[in-house]
Amino acid sequence: MNNYRFLFFIFFILLIHSSCSFYLRKMYSIHSPKIKTQNSTLAYLQKHNATTDFLLIAKDTTDLNNTLNVLKSFPDAYFYNKDGYFLDYRETPTSCNAGVSVFIDGLKNASQQISDTTRTLNAMLLNKINLNTQSSFSTNDLPKADYYVLITWAEYMGKLNKEKSFDWLTHIHEANQQGITIVPILLNLDYYDFWGISQKDLPHFNYN
Repeated sequence: MNNYRFLFFIFFILLIHSSCSFYLRKMYSIHSPKIKTQNSTLAYLQKHNATTDFLLIAKDTTDLNNTLNVLKSFPDAYFYNKDGYFLDYRETPTSCNAGVSVFIDGLKNASQQISDTTRTLNAMLLNKINLNTQSSFSTNDLPKADYYVLITWAEYMGKLNKEKSFDWLTHIHEANQQGITIVPILLNLDYYDFWGISQKDLPHFNYN
């Protein structure tokens, strides 16, 4: 129980320290997490027309904990070049994710981007599971592309998914129609039934 509460506490700290936290609290409906299944998540994505070949989740609660420790906030988007090296869309370290769509739209006209070779897509996606197949994921499963975009989201983030994560996915699809190849990867940060946990194990938090 303490492990799950600690995990959710990490998320909350990430949320309230985001430069966009005011808008998250006031403009979006965020609720406590619930146990998800493969079918429930796939149905949710289909409802919002946000399906993708690469829908990833954490391997277990330990991996989710480790992932949240790496992420500065979510939902967010993480860009990688064709070699899998990180590209930062933010103008400053404290910039919020409002610049993601603009960055996506600009990739088709972008000159050589400065990448961070110490941060790789492979490291970020270590131990992840492809929820479509419920099998271990490897970056070797990805096709060749100009860019890869890892989009983080969770169903309990409510309207924020449609306004942010799924909107970014639409921008990527549109960019792919203009002579550039961008592979979107959805990283879902919900809790899953096959992790051996139940709803009573999860913390409840009142965001109001």
